[in-house]
Amino acid sequence: MVVGAPMDHPARLLPYIAVGAALGVAMREGLATVWHTATQRWVFMLVFAAVAALPLGWMVVAAARPRLLAAVWGWSGALASISATSVVALGVSPLWALAGIVLIPLSAATGVAVGAIVGLKHRQIHPVADAP
Repeated sequence: MVVGAPMDHPARLLPYIAVGAALGVAMREGLATVWHTATQRWVFMLVFAAVAALPLGWMVVAAARPRLLAAVWGWSGALASISATSVVALGVSPLWALAGIVLIPLSAATGVAVGAIVGLKHRQIHPVADAP
């Protein structure tokens, strides 16, 4: 039996995303007791939105380890989404809601850009042999 690469069958990455998401949920629930204010939770959410997008940028630029990246993406994505829902559930001022509308995509775009830069640097250090 021939086994293809994970990127040939993206469904093979789902268990890694799920495990990463489960770890993210556990971590978020543990840290929720530390940060009580809406400001702290928004900062937490923005940081993890960037972290969630970082593997995307890496995947776009470099053929990296897709299983590890899928787990990291699931982990940080779960943290960001749980932070977003907890902040919304708490009820925040319109100013924070407006800032979130602008800052979450900017934070994610920053993560993609940093991931792409890291992927390019990784490719320069470890060149990939050209396919025939």
